[in-house]
Amino acid sequence: MIRLIGFEFGKIFKRRIVFAALGMLVVFGIMLYMGNGPQEVISRLPDGTYIGGAEAIAYDKKVAAEYEGVLTEEKARSILEQYAPEAPDGGLWTINSTYNIVQHFFGNLDGSWNGLTVEEALPDYQGEEPLLLGYTDGYTGFIMMGMYLMVTLGFVLIIALSPVFSEEYSRGTDALILTSRYGKTRCGLAKIFAAYLFTLLITGIFLLVTILLFLTGFGLTGGDSSIQLNSRDLLYALPYFMTCLEAAGSSLLLWLAGALILTALVLILSALCRTSFLTLLMALTLYLLPMLGPSLHISRKLLSLAPFWCFLSEWTLTFPKFLGGQLSWSWIPALMSVVLIPVALCFGRRIFARHQAG
Repeated sequence: MIRLIGFEFGKIFKRRIVFAALGMLVVFGIMLYMGNGPQEVISRLPDGTYIGGAEAIAYDKKVAAEYEGVLTEEKARSILEQYAPEAPDGGLWTINSTYNIVQHFFGNLDGSWNGLTVEEALPDYQGEEPLLLGYTDGYTGFIMMGMYLMVTLGFVLIIALSPVFSEEYSRGTDALILTSRYGKTRCGLAKIFAAYLFTLLITGIFLLVTILLFLTGFGLTGGDSSIQLNSRDLLYALPYFMTCLEAAGSSLLLWLAGALILTALVLILSALCRTSFLTLLMALTLYLLPMLGPSLHISRKLLSLAPFWCFLSEWTLTFPKFLGGQLSWSWIPALMSVVLIPVALCFGRRIFARHQAG
């Protein structure tokens, strides 16, 4: 069985179009990292000098350490007064990570305090715990890059997995396979196991590389800070307390869940459709159609199970917790992805085994 899985995995991986898709994903990942990595960080010293890269990150962490902890109006005013630039349009300048966060919520265009309280500045927050200010750039950059990388990876998975069953139909090799000794049992299962192995391997490699890149560039500093307090327009609407480390972990959970749900969907479509091209069209339609869900007033909780919205983890993480506020909604898509594995194994193998008779 292991050799059969290896053979089917090779069939998936060795297609030229899969290599091309993976190559494009690598290029896109490099572009994303160039826009979100440490080399893009710029900070302004008190004397007006601008620094960048690792030097700017070290400076931002030093400033964040001075003000880390519970966010209050007094702390916000102190930061605004301490680092406010002298230019009249100072609110638009990059100063440092901590100032940028506070200025976004509490600053006027000229850098002065806008008079808002913490509750007024973050009206969506309903948690009992106070929000904690800290260094969040590394975590928010990781989540931003991961979301767009996973949305793109979804297209790669669809391209790679669409032919798993349907290619056998279009080539006429299904009859040969199904009349062999293990054609109706092991061959179908081997195809499904190989598809899941491909998904886990590719997803795992890209996410692991992304994690290592951001750990190298930013480290773990700020993991216990509130994810809502960032300057990247990310997760402002999160209604409950969540640290940066928890947000990164929940995003990883959603990304993996989305990849597994998408794999199950493509496998079932591949078993049902007679050609790889038809499978590709159907899978792309079902992958992208949920984008229209919010404008069509479809239930947000139902849409959260769609791979596209799992990959855009920011959207799903803003859902209120369930079970009395004990569990994040991200566990629902994760549970769904696990449930769909035996469903794909059962229905995918059965549909393929009965195809010859049809």
